[in-house]
Amino acid sequence: MQGQIESASKSKSGKVVNVKIGGQFYITKNWEFQNMVGQSITFDPSPSKDGQTTWINEYGVVGQSGTASAQVFDQAHAQNQPPPMGQPAPPVQVGPNATGADVMTSAPQPSVVNREASIIAQALTKAVTCANAGEAWECYVYLYYKVLEWNPGKFDDDPRY
Repeated sequence: MQGQIESASKSKSGKVVNVKIGGQFYITKNWEFQNMVGQSITFDPSPSKDGQTTWINEYGVVGQSGTASAQVFDQAHAQNQPPPMGQPAPPVQVGPNATGADVMTSAPQPSVVNREASIIAQALTKAVTCANAGEAWECYVYLYYKVLEWNPGKFDDDPRY
């Protein structure tokens, strides 16, 4: 659904925010709605267990790409750009059981993060079982650089493929 936020205020209990969109009332735990009156959003409403109220969980601001969580990821990703080619990477600090630091510091650093390669690497990393965050990071970095090296026409001459 899409609509403009007409009003948003904290509930009497203080646990949720009551939001009015298109004459209909919804509830949410997204406190930022109180500062978004007048803005248009896209959202998927979901009924509560008792069926008397409707929740807004995930949403996106009209005119901006993705959901709120995707926007936060994009902002964080933009702030953590790798150094230009030829410059050493800063030291990577990870948990005590992690082994991903060696992979990150020894891998060639791209001058610009390839968004498509990052998305593909994230999707593939979800399919891998990792024991801790360090292993997950190592897997992501490995897959990211593999995607950057990928040549879809590499096996065109090989009859096995």
